Amino acid sequence: MSFSTIKVQPEFVTIPHYNQLRTVTVKAYAPFGELPSQILDRARPGLAKIHLGPGYEMKFAGEDEELRKNRAEMTLVMEMSLALICMTMVLQFKSASAATTWINCDNWPT
Repeated sequence: MSFSTIKVQPEFVTIPHYNQLRTVTVKAYAPFGELPSQILDRARPGLAKIHLGPGYEMKFAGEDEELRKNRAEMTLVMEMSLALICMTMVLQFKSASAATTWINCDNWPT
């Protein structure tokens, strides 16, 4: 089962760059009703079999790159939020042990 169709399209002779490196860009658009991440997950095993010579690398941009960046940012935000919540509890109770006791309490209102 093929997951793509190839269309050759002539373009002006320019050398595209990404992060100041010469690149070959392959673009793909997901069909309606299918997520790009699902298509990329199906394509990764075949792409992993491609042997690249020394000095060449394969990177994924677009939605895949944005998801990786967003996960890292959200992890940082969550860690900072939890630290601020703990600091606020310590300041409110004026004691780290009292704040820890309250946080570990099983009798929270529901």
